[in-house]
Amino acid sequence: MKLSTVRKLYFVVLLGILLLAMIGGGVLAGIASFIIGIPVLRLRGDYLAIVTLAFGEIMKNIIGNLESISKSNSCFGNKLKSFVGNNNERVNVF
Repeated sequence: MKLSTVRKLYFVVLLGILLLAMIGGGVLAGIASFIIGIPVLRLRGDYLAIVTLAFGEIMKNIIGNLESISKSNSCFGNKLKSFVGNNNERVNVF
């Protein structure tokens, strides 16, 4: 098999995986929005906005704290260091 044929096959496989991941992500997002949407759509005004923003923050924190995704047990990962260095000098946080 020629190298260009291998590259084309590799590209097609990666494109297929990408498309499957996008479709799966869309389905999961639809399921999550349906589950949260049923009780939330009964709310009116400010309460609707508060619950919508809170759900987004909750999901961000849950995903950020999953060790398999963020490679850390903190939502800041390994980037967050101490605010004060060894000799009490200010250090760059990120």
